[in-house]
Amino acid sequence: GCALMVHHGLDPDDSSTMLLLEDGRAFGKTEGSIRVASRLGWPYRATVLLRLIPGGLRDAVYDQIARRRRLIPGRRWCAMPAPDLDLADRVLG
Repeated sequence: GCALMVHHGLDPDDSSTMLLLEDGRAFGKTEGSIRVASRLGWPYRATVLLRLIPGGLRDAVYDQIARRRRLIPGRRWCAMPAPDLDLADRVLG
């Protein structure tokens, strides 16, 4: 995963974004999120309407939400593991 992020110009240590690889192309931030949500059916499919908003503006809002996501009630759904937790050792160990 880290190598793919670097290959597509993203910081692998930046947990504020996502990367969708589809047919050999990379989509990040709002475009990646819209593409994922559009496959989930109603009501998530309605996110395609967000494409009416210019991508730069959409991504600026995305960045603001990503920076503050831990403040959203019910934050367990987007909790990040503690920095000292080595998941590779747990999986491979």
